[in-house]
Formats: sequence, structure tokens, C-alpha cells
Amino acid sequence: QILVNDINLKWLDKINFIHFDSRSTEAAVELAKLAKEKSILCSLDLERERPFLNQLIPLMNYIITTENYSRNVCKDESLIQTAMRFLQTCQFIIITRGKYGSILVEKLDKNLFNPITNTNNHESIVTQEIV
Repeated sequence: QILVNDINLKWLDKINFIHFDSRSTEAAVELAKLAKEKSILCSLDLERERPFLNQLIPLMNYIITTENYSRNVCKDESLIQTAMRFLQTCQFIIITRGKYGSILVEKLDKNLFNPITNTNNHESIVTQEIV
């Protein structure tokens, strides 16, 4: 476990990405704030409710969570509702679904979007704009 007083600013000098699990969340909030000041990308693995997540989640660029978290913690009726909730502050979310695989939902930047027009080399491509 990392405590807030354990954070060393030198950790951030030579990195461009930090992945957080959902433990040591109080220290993670402080580290993520410092990372944002240095434009370091951050991701979070959400598995269950923990203290300080309401402060940590908005600091993330990417979130990885589970169908169980969506159902039991978020209390959303669908995975898309959970995705929309997190996409208010992050770029994309991955929701794992056990033996059913996973879904990735990304916030669409219409200036960067380049739809795939040739699908001959792809076995499975699903795109749908969610409004």
C-alpha cells in the first residue's frame, strides 16, 4: 500500500503513462493530480467500491471495469449507461464481461474519426455512434 507521504515527484519525470489499481486510492488521487499537471496519461482498474474513487475517477483518461461493477456499484440498467457515465470525464472505457468477452467504448472526436471503409482484412468490426 502506498500512502500520500510516500509519493516522490521524481517518479513522474520519465514516464508518460500510469496505471492505477483501485487500492491505495487516497495516494492515487494525489499522484493522479500530479500526473495531470505533467500531462501524463492515467488509467484505472475498477473492481469494487473503495474510498476516494469519486475523486480518482474524474482524473482518469482510461477506465477498465467489470460488468459486475456496472450492475452492483453503478446500479446501471445497461453497460452502455455505465460507459456513458464514465465517458463524461474519460476518453474510453473497457468493461469486461467474463466468458462473454469485453466491450470498449470510446468518446468520439469527430475531428479525428476515420471510419473503416474496407473490411476485407477484418473478421469482426462493430461501430455504432452512441448519442
